[in-house]
Amino acid sequence: MKILVVDDQTSILEVLRSVLEDHQVITAIDGIDGYERAILDQPDFIFTDLEMPGCNGLELFDRLREAGVATPMVLMTGNHQLAGQVSQAFERIILKPFNLSEIFEAIAPKPATAGID
Repeated sequence: MKILVVDDQTSILEVLRSVLEDHQVITAIDGIDGYERAILDQPDFIFTDLEMPGCNGLELFDRLREAGVATPMVLMTGNHQLAGQVSQAFERIILKPFNLSEIFEAIAPKPATAGID
């Protein structure tokens, strides 16, 4: 799986690149770079920080959706108060500091749900 990680903290980029070593990990240092990487590299999944200079995670989400990019996205944030106010349709919100199991759960395939007759 090709995964884009967008965060202005290089330590987060390094940790996720390391723990997701079985995947192709692309990194971006802010939302502007993340937008460009998402358009050019067409990842299967995106992790983005909320608060970044230039273009934050919410703006990145909106810009990608406006461009027709429907890639599943997870929002990561240390701002617990703002996390509760997010209305965008992220796959999930992961609060920092996070447990690595949350990262693996986020990218795990979702079980198919049976239709109701």
